[in-house]
Amino acid sequence: MAKKSNQVGKISHYYPKIKVGIIKLSANVNQGDRLGFGGKGKSEDFEFEQVVDEMQYDHKEIKSGKKGREVGVKMKQKVRKGVPVYLAE
Repeated sequence: MAKKSNQVGKISHYYPKIKVGIIKLSANVNQGDRLGFGGKGKSEDFEFEQVVDEMQYDHKEIKSGKKGREVGVKMKQKVRKGVPVYLAE
């Protein structure tokens, strides 16, 4: 799992029907980066990692997300609002 010091953002929303998580970025993220998602669920801790295959800003495909923006990322698993996002090494 990613080191907790490499936080790049936080989940601000999740759309379950289209499996897209909205990440409020606190650092730049690029397509191809491996991100770690971790935090407390309603009843237990959970963590998973995935590569950023698709990323959008303002409904347009982008290769790089900039600090301070909210970007949409196609998720492999369900993720909850408020979950911290880390850059995995």
